[in-house]
Amino acid sequence: MCFGLSASNTVETCNGDCTGYWVEQHGDSGRIQIDQPALLTEFENGFQIWGENASQPTDYFWGRTSRNTGQEVLKWFARGGAHLNYYMWWGGYNRGRSAAAGISNMYAADGVLCPSGQRHHPKFEYLQSLHDMLATIAPALLHRDSALHQDKDLLVKNSNGEWALQGDQRMFEYGAQNTNGPGKDGDGGSENGSLPHVIFVENDANFPVTAWVYGYGAVSLSPASVTVIVDGAVEFDSAIIDGQAEQYQRIFDEDTASELSWTTQPEPLRLSEKDKKVTASTEPIEQTALNIASDVSSDYAWYETNITLNADMDDATLHIDTAEANSFVAYIDGQYVAEANRHFHKEGLVTLDVPIGGIDAGVHRLLLLSESLGYDNLIGRWGVDTKRKMKGIVGSVVLGGSQDGSSTSIVVQSETMASGRRWLSFPGLHWDLGNIRNNNPNDGDDHDGSIEKTDVAAGIATSSVQARWAQTTFQTPPFDSPHRSLFLKVSEGRGHIWLNGHDLGRFWNITKAGSSNRPTQLYYQLPPDYLNKADGDANDLTIFDVFGSAHVTAQLVLSSLEVSAEPNFKDEVDYLDACI
Repeated sequence: MCFGLSASNTVETCNGDCTGYWVEQHGDSGRIQIDQPALLTEFENGFQIWGENASQPTDYFWGRTSRNTGQEVLKWFARGGAHLNYYMWWGGYNRGRSAAAGISNMYAADGVLCPSGQRHHPKFEYLQSLHDMLATIAPALLHRDSALHQDKDLLVKNSNGEWALQGDQRMFEYGAQNTNGPGKDGDGGSENGSLPHVIFVENDANFPVTAWVYGYGAVSLSPASVTVIVDGAVEFDSAIIDGQAEQYQRIFDEDTASELSWTTQPEPLRLSEKDKKVTASTEPIEQTALNIASDVSSDYAWYETNITLNADMDDATLHIDTAEANSFVAYIDGQYVAEANRHFHKEGLVTLDVPIGGIDAGVHRLLLLSESLGYDNLIGRWGVDTKRKMKGIVGSVVLGGSQDGSSTSIVVQSETMASGRRWLSFPGLHWDLGNIRNNNPNDGDDHDGSIEKTDVAAGIATSSVQARWAQTTFQTPPFDSPHRSLFLKVSEGRGHIWLNGHDLGRFWNITKAGSSNRPTQLYYQLPPDYLNKADGDANDLTIFDVFGSAHVTAQLVLSSLEVSAEPNFKDEVDYLDACI
């Protein structure tokens, strides 16, 4: 079992950094390679958080290069590792509402296979070669005792041409050179066929060195690498990638994009106590409880109340107590004013500050669209509790700003005192896939005439920022899966995508930290299993966007990876277009 939360006497396995203290100390149980095998169940390859840069993640790491992957894999087996499971070899996508707090739609995008199932070059070919080599030496590793704690420090030639210990180079040996003649094993002389003599040579320094390997001689070691010597010949160097593995290019075919034309429908911007699902109370209802009580499975909830100002307010900010990974879109008197969000992979209560700006004196209607950006998935571990997870408004709502040159604030909602304010809480969205086509919202009551549909030609923008649904149909273009994949390219907005009734998960045009034009995710695969046949019925494509304009730039894109004459893909984390 992986790192605790398990019954006693289960076989402990490793998750994460396993070639250091864990295996050296025989695991946390003290039994690994004593009476239990060394099993690595999660050799992690990272995941992606919305808006993060691969070089500066806030919570986890984005991915590994091929070279780093190979180095760590070989270190594990050099120390007697018996099993290794990649997490993830193929990450796929977070469909529906399955994404944890802050985590993007694509998962483990730097895995061996791209989320779309296409090969990730050059990593796929690199690991193919690595595991072909491991398969040839596996009998020798399994037949012999582990070399854990049997490593030897190596002499390295210094700048003066002298051999000296540096401390960053070592070797792990399995067997000895075969001097007993054909069919004899070098370390026992038993008749076993042809067990090879295997040496793992490690260089932890970030520069190349020449080391003296006992039983072999001088060998040039690449920076941060493991070299595998089998029967006196170098069989693998973790720092070397075959140039052909980088000779690929991504091909885009956007010819089908012009065929899309959309019908749009706004989410109503008013709640009414006549609505069957609206709850009227003196305080807003926390979103998870609200949706569960209403049997609504949704990332969304609406809140509405009135606020009264006795004088104009400048530089107003709405302070909303909520939980991590939540967003609020604010409307005042039916007009969009601002949005604020937190999208970290965390748990805990926070206050979101929504910049409202200037507000005139008088009575105003405040409408809030709350959006869950995922629940923390580390339940009961690393400080995350096992209680029900909260979203939406969970405490106070305070409007702060300046009136007549002095700072002031209005308690719109307080946990500690009854203000007598009237709140309306609505679970989910007014429309869903079951009712949007027949123009019949979830509640079926008055929405002040704001539910008419509008036909929008491709490329024509909507007139205002408003939460909006958009629908279109298209014929499946012919393509050979998995060599080519069909994607929806979405460069605006945030929301969900449905294909033929299947929720493909969240989209978001948020750009990576430090980048003004490269979003976390631009392409969303339309799975072949969800598509109608090329000569069959048209596909239904639906987008809900909290800002209302995602459909304007949405395009169908066919993409494939083709062999090229020159190297195009480098062994870098998050390399452009290696995976989309």
